[in-house]
Amino acid sequence: MWDHLRNFVPSPSAPEVSPTPPPQTPPSRFGATRILLAQDPDRPVISIREHKNDSNYNDYVVYITQFIRSEGTYYAELLTLLRTLTEASAVTIFISSPGGSLHTGAMIASAIRMSSAKITTVALGVVASSAALIWSHGHNRHVIDGAVVMFHMSSHGDWGNSQEVALQAANTVRYVKEVAIDPLVYQGLLTPEEAETIIDRRQDLWLDSTELNARLERMSHGQAA
Repeated sequence: MWDHLRNFVPSPSAPEVSPTPPPQTPPSRFGATRILLAQDPDRPVISIREHKNDSNYNDYVVYITQFIRSEGTYYAELLTLLRTLTEASAVTIFISSPGGSLHTGAMIASAIRMSSAKITTVALGVVASSAALIWSHGHNRHVIDGAVVMFHMSSHGDWGNSQEVALQAANTVRYVKEVAIDPLVYQGLLTPEEAETIIDRRQDLWLDSTELNARLERMSHGQAA
């Protein structure tokens, strides 16, 4: 009576054998995963390319050309790279961005300053707000002709009662003074009057490539802005 069901019972077959898994990409000698990011239309935030230098170590070129996102995961590869590279490598970061998250910008800037690799930041087009913060922390800084860099006090929205909002705003101002307008970073790049304009007067400061390159040249000779 079960003969009509035989066609639906699978016949015994040899057990499936899993194909040999592809070899994993070995980590670089610096401990960071080799980074070759494809352009993802849904995440066009950052791209990183690597190439061998004359000493057979890896150098990297980074492009930050979008809004600086508040989600640090977008920049995890870059942060790992900056943390693990040695002085045998160099990283060139091209920046053209209207800015964005202060905290993400400060996180990237801190990683640049602490990196053992030689970090060069290059300003392209408009580099503003937190993007200017990142650019300013490069070990070597360059400005392409026609680029402009804008520094300003952060903008933010706070929620809560009046006292909480006032406290949050005061802490943000203090944070900007200590981190975003770090005197050790901006000494020679900005005058004390310009720093006062940014912090105390809450005014935007725009510097074009001609002025910035002149200041960077004077700094290379130990002269003040």
